[in-house]
Amino acid sequence: MCYCYIQIVSDLKSLLDEWEFPEMYSVLQENEITINELKHLTNEDLKEIIPVLGKRIRFREKLFLWKEKICPQSNETLSVHSKVGTWLNSPANSKGFNDIAQILRSCGKGRAIVDYYTENNQLLESHRHDIISIILEEVVTSNCILHISDFTLICEQILSLFPNENKDFYFIPRGPRKNPSGRLYDKYHNLKSKRRKVLGRSLSNQINESSEEDEIDEKTLSSLKEILRTDVSKCLSNSCNQTKASEFWVTTFPIRKKDIKAAKSNVVLLNHWPGYKQSFGYVLIKSDFKLLYPDSENLLYSKWEKFINRIIDFFNSNIKDQASREELALCKQLSNKDSVNYMVIKLLNSVIKPTARFKSQDGNVLKKFTISDAQESLTLHVTNLSDYEVKINGLKEKYYASSNTLQPIIIVVGASMLNINQFFIYFDSVLYSLNSYIECVDVTFKIFNVLNLSYPKASEGVWYFIQKFFYNITTPFDKSSPSIISLINYLHEH
Repeated sequence: MCYCYIQIVSDLKSLLDEWEFPEMYSVLQENEITINELKHLTNEDLKEIIPVLGKRIRFREKLFLWKEKICPQSNETLSVHSKVGTWLNSPANSKGFNDIAQILRSCGKGRAIVDYYTENNQLLESHRHDIISIILEEVVTSNCILHISDFTLICEQILSLFPNENKDFYFIPRGPRKNPSGRLYDKYHNLKSKRRKVLGRSLSNQINESSEEDEIDEKTLSSLKEILRTDVSKCLSNSCNQTKASEFWVTTFPIRKKDIKAAKSNVVLLNHWPGYKQSFGYVLIKSDFKLLYPDSENLLYSKWEKFINRIIDFFNSNIKDQASREELALCKQLSNKDSVNYMVIKLLNSVIKPTARFKSQDGNVLKKFTISDAQESLTLHVTNLSDYEVKINGLKEKYYASSNTLQPIIIVVGASMLNINQFFIYFDSVLYSLNSYIECVDVTFKIFNVLNLSYPKASEGVWYFIQKFFYNITTPFDKSSPSIISLINYLHEH
């Protein structure tokens, strides 16, 4: 026996073992298919040698990936032009097409079903399942993605061929409180899930597929949520495909909104969506805010410089307490831009003074938050980052004892307020590292609004001012005060 032939046989056996299809070796031998012929198998060939649909799909995916690896440009034989793909992508696909009929008549089993109906004016249960299998094989082998509306179009085609059939057997559109269902719809989603497992596809490939869908039902969203919960953090922590993962995050926004609304605590929510707890979680916060308020995304940055030029004059006229006036004098001398921005936000608490009250730790006396309370609930200054945990714990003890919220909170690091050089946000034991103080203000505001959190009572007036003046956001739950209205009017007039 020729050595080359022995080598070919050995290579085929090894390949099939690697694919976990050792039983296919005898089938291929019977059809005189070696590893050389394997390269040229078509979808029609696979139908002949592997009649069982599920097994054929799994084998085809292994074959496809192997061919792509050894010969990237030679997949034409597997990626044959799909009748379903042509039909679904056609601008006129709702009328006058007989592609489902052509698909059924292109195989022996399909022709037998059509003939049976012509003679008996009805279908058997087995026929219905075969129709679904034949159609979905075309969909899967052509890598076609079905949208919700496509199932209705396919059903119209089925009923045009078999008028006595019940459309609801194949597809039931989504109701006010229910997901779509039906045998065609359910089997399509089951095949998609199995296909992901067979391919062992990476998260980024799933992102590509999901981002192409126009409509995604709750069943799919729940599946994507689980992928994000278990895999996305691991992927992004290695700086892998962050842009694509952000797209995947966008896809799951509808179900995340429901979770945020229903969450009883941050702990519950962050366990459902652990991406928020990663060092890059602020990127996901920004993404969600953009979806909630697309016109407000960058307004803080676009308005800030003009605001700085106007606010100093307002401070000159309206800051009364001595400590704040000394800080204002210091602010005018600063050259560090971040220090200036920090001092301006800090001094806003001197003109939008806290009005909320809280119970003392013994629960007997109502106290009013001071300007100093307001400032520390918004930004914590430390000289060394290693000090932040001790100070945060002290603030937690102080505020939680009086049933007041604290997080998220900005942390700035520097030898003094004159020269701050590191910027963080502390949120539920996570520390986001950011590039500037203004970015910290932007992200902190977005955390409050994306996660539906209350502003700290001590500094809520400043946060409402930021919300209304910079982001142009008004909600039915807003609190206002004469000092906020007065400042906004001043800024609009000057």
